[in-house]
Amino acid sequence: MGKISGIVNKLARLVWKLNFQTKKPQWFWLGFAMGVIYFGYGLFWMWSAYPLNFLAPMFWLWKILLIFFPFALTTLGFACFWGGFLWLIQKIKNNRHAYFIPFLAGGLFAVIEYLRSYFLGILWWGSGSLFGPHWTFGNPAYLFSGLRPIYKTLSVWGIYGLDFWVVLTATTLLLFLLLRRKIFLAELAIALAIIPALNLIQKEELNKSTPRIPVSIIQTKYLTKLFPETEETLDHFRQELIMLKEAAKNMAEKDGIIIFAEGADFSKSLSFFLDPVSVKNFFTGLSKKELLIIDSDKLQESDNSKLKTIFINSKKGVIGSYDKTLLMPGTEFLPYLIKWPLFALKQKLAIYREFAKGDGSNILRYGNLWAKILICSDTLSPNLARKGNFDFIIVQNGFGVLGGSRQLANQMMAMAKARAVENSKDLIFASNFGRSYLINSSGKVIKMADDTGYEMLTGEIVPLTGQTWYNKFGDWPVLVLSFLLILSAILKNFWSRSQKTNAD
Repeated sequence: MGKISGIVNKLARLVWKLNFQTKKPQWFWLGFAMGVIYFGYGLFWMWSAYPLNFLAPMFWLWKILLIFFPFALTTLGFACFWGGFLWLIQKIKNNRHAYFIPFLAGGLFAVIEYLRSYFLGILWWGSGSLFGPHWTFGNPAYLFSGLRPIYKTLSVWGIYGLDFWVVLTATTLLLFLLLRRKIFLAELAIALAIIPALNLIQKEELNKSTPRIPVSIIQTKYLTKLFPETEETLDHFRQELIMLKEAAKNMAEKDGIIIFAEGADFSKSLSFFLDPVSVKNFFTGLSKKELLIIDSDKLQESDNSKLKTIFINSKKGVIGSYDKTLLMPGTEFLPYLIKWPLFALKQKLAIYREFAKGDGSNILRYGNLWAKILICSDTLSPNLARKGNFDFIIVQNGFGVLGGSRQLANQMMAMAKARAVENSKDLIFASNFGRSYLINSSGKVIKMADDTGYEMLTGEIVPLTGQTWYNKFGDWPVLVLSFLLILSAILKNFWSRSQKTNAD
């Protein structure tokens, strides 16, 4: 054990000597290399989109390039942020105030990760883009989704607060191993004490509403294709119809919610077989109770296609809708970096359908309660998920374009847990080509579908009134603290250099 400790200590000192005691920016390349490995693995699910069935037919090489180009460019772009983080640490740090380096590293990393959440939207800008800190793919905070005592602190400081804490703790431990100073041991003890302290702050802050709400999720397995077979479409509709009737039968004694997955197109398909009056009679006859049926359709409105969530009251008809806000580049609209080269190469994509982003509210009134609606990639954005006052969250998701990528499904679950914890609300996750589940307000999966096929998942959710600290204030407290720490480090560095100049 002593030999291993000695080897680790020598390696750590070598890294310190090569990177902290030199003017050459080797740390950029170290951070860049770490980012390439980390994000390259994290974004590998993009290859599940092959053979791009949702696009017009084209030569197989163009399809590979259409995946490789965004995969490589996004990975390298993300990696530059991590390289820049370590490079800035090297530039701003001050060895005379080494005790301050962990706080500088934590604050700088939180800011870098926040800025990175803008990057994907800017890089892949197009007609359906939404500017903002929405794209949190690969945020290290999501790696802690299985550690509930740590993850529960998201209700206070969000994912960037957790980023701050992780880097603060890791850097303090590293410096203690390198320099053997007691100050770093004290800082490590303080960092570790933050987690239980934050859990105490948020304990029992929100009030439970009654009664519990029964919910039924209609999970599907329908592969997204440009030209689906008629038999596949009919079988998809038939299985949805059977599960809807079964769900309504189970709610014969109590009002409840039935949720379809993203792109279910149930009400649109139903309208092909029934006239408007018959459609209304169909929903009215589902149950004696008043049911809220949340459907998801791809609809053409004037000159734009919309990914629309439709709220249907079984007794009153359509009571509202929400158009998806955060569209996914490449699958729901073509970014200019892809569209322009294809246009120059005269590759025709006329059959490809681009969707227009919505700009309306994603909060639905259900009786005396309010539900937050997120459609697929909306879930990536803490900012979109926290806006407004609501009592529970509903996510409609679909992996049909990617053929049910398990890697992305696992990442989406970590993000869904984060959104539930940040707002301390129960979350319903309805999935196409993936597993559906219910998550409670503390981030625990309380019920999950058995497999990824057609299945009906039933359960109950507990509405919670009130707002968490994060729901009220968002990321600003962590970002302001981070900027102050960075500014303090810069001033310390400047002051030390001016003193040295005066002494010379």
